[in-house]
Amino acid sequence: MKEFNFQLTIHSISIGSIENASSFNIGRNFLRDFKSMSKSNAGIGSISGNHNSFPSSVNYVHDPDQMDMCWDTSDKKLEPRSSSNHKDPFARFSDQKSL
Repeated sequence: MKEFNFQLTIHSISIGSIENASSFNIGRNFLRDFKSMSKSNAGIGSISGNHNSFPSSVNYVHDPDQMDMCWDTSDKKLEPRSSSNHKDPFARFSDQKSL
């Protein structure tokens, strides 16, 4: 996703970014049906510095949830479903220690 950078200044209020499902409102506002859902998974996290090397690395994100969040038609938040029948395709790597 392309990053959108801007700077908005109104009197003493300064806004440098608005992300995801954010909203900046002035005056009388009624935000109807304002919903947001988001999910992010990372297998290796952040890498910084110079001359980084990861020979023969295996990265795996264990995320057994079939569904992390949702809203039904009556607007009630549902809990994630249990996935006890989930088969881990990377189970053979679970015994290996991190380097």
